[in-house]
Amino acid sequence: MKTLYVGFRKFAQHPINPSEQILSLLKEKGKDTLLLDVVYHADGDALMKKANGYDAIIILALSPYAKEPVLERYAYNERDSVQADNKKVVKTKEAIEKDGPASRTTDLEVSSLSQSLIREGEEAAIGLDPGRFVANECYYRCLKEHPHTLLIHVPLDEDHPIKETLTVALLAESYIAGL
Repeated sequence: MKTLYVGFRKFAQHPINPSEQILSLLKEKGKDTLLLDVVYHADGDALMKKANGYDAIIILALSPYAKEPVLERYAYNERDSVQADNKKVVKTKEAIEKDGPASRTTDLEVSSLSQSLIREGEEAAIGLDPGRFVANECYYRCLKEHPHTLLIHVPLDEDHPIKETLTVALLAESYIAGL
């Protein structure tokens, strides 16, 4: 199974993005990675261009509100955030895909994945709302053609150590490979 890990550069007031740090660790392990720049449209375009040929895609994105990794079940057809992207663009109430469905769901059983993580001594919450920022856009677009895609919202290192979140990402890949 060929997996692509996706992460993002720093943005807003955050001096680092733990997803970028996790990508560096994954790259050291020989994993395929793609670093995106928290920019509407362009990130989704770059991801869709790179995603062909992969069996699974794991998107890692910072959520400063998370206290543990969050496995997102859904992606929504909307760009809507008060947070500006790295080009200083703010989007409100804008569809990602005109006439697209309101939401898309990963075909991965996140409850089962969560139980698998618990058996391995790791924890991850199950999310139902990935927000409406750039990671959601990437997730929504990717799910259209790659149903074995998962968005994992990553907490700040002080809330959950990066190495533990790395382990969650690697265990998610193993889980997907076992399907």
